[in-house]
Amino acid sequence: MACGEERIRIQEEIKPYCTNLIKNIRPIKLKNQIIHGDISGNILFSKNKLPAIIDLSLYYSPADFALAVMVIDALVWEEVSTKILSLYKNKKYFIQLLLRAELRRILEIWLCIEKLGSGNINNINKHKKLIDYLCKITRK
Repeated sequence: MACGEERIRIQEEIKPYCTNLIKNIRPIKLKNQIIHGDISGNILFSKNKLPAIIDLSLYYSPADFALAVMVIDALVWEEVSTKILSLYKNKKYFIQLLLRAELRRILEIWLCIEKLGSGNINNINKHKKLIDYLCKITRK
């Protein structure tokens, strides 16, 4: 839904989180490829060995969408400073990819609550500050 492959269906409970994100999403022209769509926390590191990627979640999206999801996760769950975004200022459409990544996370959390009965709304609440920030910088 976040990348336009399906119609976005927003439940009342998450409308306040999604509305501004959706209003700020603009079309992008990037080539899709197969990516790991949930790389955060899925790389194992061991001394003297190559990193191992686990729990493959394959998506057909722009390459930098994987990076955008990882950055969103770092900002929300690892409390990384928004200064990290300056590292990606030269990546084409990166703010647009961040908006989509954030929308995807909100929709995923809600679907886990609604369909699987796992997770809770507080996990969505942790995204509010970032949503506001992304929408603000999009309008600049």
